[in-house]
This record gives sequence, C-alpha cells and structure tokens, in this order.
Amino acid sequence: MVCDGRPLAYSTLADLVHHVRQSLSLNDLALAVNLFSKNVHDESLPCSIQTMSCKLLLNLVECIRAKSEAENGNVCVTLQFSVLSDLLCC
Repeated sequence: MVCDGRPLAYSTLADLVHHVRQSLSLNDLALAVNLFSKNVHDESLPCSIQTMSCKLLLNLVECIRAKSEAENGNVCVTLQFSVLSDLLCC
C-alpha cells in the first residue's frame, strides 16, 4: 500500500505561504499562484485541498494588489488575472 502524503504536504505549504505572504516577492507569489492553481484542477487531490487552494489564491490576490502599489503594476495585474481565470475556469 502506497501512502500519498501530497495532501498533507500541500496543506502545510499553504499554511506557510498564508503566514508569510506579505513578505514574499512577486516572483515567489507567482510560483505560489502557479502551484495552487494547478491544485484547484487536480482531480486526484481531495476536495478539501482544492477548496483550501482556492481560499489561498483569493488571499494572495489581496497581497498582490498591495504589492502592485509598490512595484510594477503590470506584473501584478497579470498575476491577479491568472488567479481569477483559474478560479473561474473550473
């Protein structure tokens, strides 16, 4: 029997990203958006992990908006659009 530890790993990683999101760079936020967007569409993951990924993505949108005031707005708008399109295209 193979134990799939991915749900626990994604849950732990999401908790970490949620707590340090204000100090992440735009590149790190983009990586988080990419990873958790994939989780939303991964049917092999439990529904609870997909839901957690959606909630984290919504929290990241606010963080990206705050960063857009201090950094390059075009990159931030692109990241926000990526999050929203992934959430709407389920």
